[in-house]
Amino acid sequence: MKEKLPEFFDSNDHFSIDKFENALREHNIDEVTNGYH
Repeated sequence: MKEKLPEFFDSNDHFSIDKFENALREHNIDEVTNGYH
């Protein structure tokens, strides 16, 4: 996953779910709150 989404990992290779969710919201993606239909 780090290869595809490196911007969501910190220098210790920890994934930042908060950063990921914020990016989804900025792009108006509803799956974070509504799930898949």
